Amino acid sequence: MVGLFGRKPKPGAGLGKGRMARVQTNQLASANPGDHLSAGRKLIPQALFFIFAAIISYDYTLIRFALNQQYLRARLADLVNGTAAVPFQYRVLAPGLVNLLTRAHLPFPPFDSPLHLFQLFEFLSTLLLIVAYRHYLRLFFPDAILSSLLSLALVLILPFNFLLSRTGAYFYPWDTPSILFFTLGLTLLYRKKMSLYYLLFILATFNRETTCFLTFIMLLTAGGGTKRKTLFFHAAAQLVIWITIKYLLFRLYAGNPGVGLFQRHWSGNLEYLAVPANYAILLSSMGFIWAPTLLLYKKIQDDFARRALLVVFPFFLGIAYVAKIGELRHYGELIPVILTGFLLILKEMLKPESPS
Repeated sequence: MVGLFGRKPKPGAGLGKGRMARVQTNQLASANPGDHLSAGRKLIPQALFFIFAAIISYDYTLIRFALNQQYLRARLADLVNGTAAVPFQYRVLAPGLVNLLTRAHLPFPPFDSPLHLFQLFEFLSTLLLIVAYRHYLRLFFPDAILSSLLSLALVLILPFNFLLSRTGAYFYPWDTPSILFFTLGLTLLYRKKMSLYYLLFILATFNRETTCFLTFIMLLTAGGGTKRKTLFFHAAAQLVIWITIKYLLFRLYAGNPGVGLFQRHWSGNLEYLAVPANYAILLSSMGFIWAPTLLLYKKIQDDFARRALLVVFPFFLGIAYVAKIGELRHYGELIPVILTGFLLILKEMLKPESPS
């Protein structure tokens, strides 16, 4: 075709720059059909991971509700109504959401009963936990398929703390979400995304007060690159937020039965530790992997993951004072910390030896 003035028009003549760019993009895409195939191949493992994680989460939720019973002073119905004993009633996030959805009077499941809603929240919390832990592992294992496979190790660890141990085998709706929030908090601290971290910290503190140990991890992993004034500011800010939320909940449920802000179990835990047979239960936490992880922690090359392990000591002391140490569910927040350390130790030990 001959254009005006007898000259052959250039390809794309008469098109705007944006339209010209789209034409060129389409030409490149049509010239490389293999790109679509490779993108499709990448989506298949992603889809399989989510499907498998959803199946695992569904099965885990069914077993959890079948094996664990409700605690008399923190029955699900009482938590929803705001009449459960304190300090259990202070963990208001999941019960509050169930209360809101129940008041909507939606006629179809799982919105037709509080119990079904708690089951839905447990399923979603477990699924999101696996996904969040996969995202956290990508910080240390860049390969997407490897991090996906390793994240499923949670399936092997969670039963030891929430299904197999029959000491205090109760279902509390804040247990699994607290591990999810802790995992997300670790990721945000590692990436130093403090604005998102504070939003998470506030939300997670309404779920359970163990968010204070995220502050410990922030202090332990800060390193020499962080100014002391900045570190002090963040620690003080989190302390103020934590105390404010606890005080608001204390005032809100001042008329509830119970012991107040904290239960005190120090003397009872000392008696528990005096019985040698109890150590079999205590040591089984997280499938026993905590022991080799702490013993070999120097093999962990990543500074953040290695220093984060030190939170085990203040965590255990805190639990020993306010909770029964024989109830292994109390150590749930430590699972992403311990398991990640364990996997990184395996990574180092499985490296091929370099020739001398």
